[in-house]
Amino acid sequence: RRSFWTMMLSYQLVHSGLEHIGFNIILQLIFGIPIELIHGAIIFFIYEMGVVCGALACVMSDPYIAVVGCSGGVYCLFGIHVAHMILNWSDMKHSAIPREVRLLIFFLLFASETGTWWFVNTAGKSYAAHAGGAFCGLFMGLGFMTNFEIECWETVLRWLARVGLLTFLVVGITWYVVADP
Repeated sequence: RRSFWTMMLSYQLVHSGLEHIGFNIILQLIFGIPIELIHGAIIFFIYEMGVVCGALACVMSDPYIAVVGCSGGVYCLFGIHVAHMILNWSDMKHSAIPREVRLLIFFLLFASETGTWWFVNTAGKSYAAHAGGAFCGLFMGLGFMTNFEIECWETVLRWLARVGLLTFLVVGITWYVVADP
């Protein structure tokens, strides 16, 4: 069996074709640069954790499907943006892209992804990495990103997100170690 970290991180470097890698690069540039400009280098760490959580989600839900691409990390960026909107909604009143437009964009992305998963024949493809990455981005973003104006409910939410993420990691790693597909 390959080492845990090799397995969890290396799949992001392999893609199924030029269209796959090109689309992922475009999404990384569109969604990665703006959020990293705001929050700094922690976004790279959260992105890589999204890759790991995407792999763990695949191990738990689709153990017989080979996973390729950096979709766990890309969807983690989506989750990070949603976490940023939750924590800093009141501070986004005068941003270049209105906060309501951002919310609409992420709702449409979610609806598109869900519709593709539900209605399009995707036999042999796993969307678990997408879900695991988005979950990680949301929960790590809520738990560890900069919150510019802290309110009481946000402090509770931050701790709940940290506990939820830790629970996911413990269950996922345990599943990986114990389960024998």
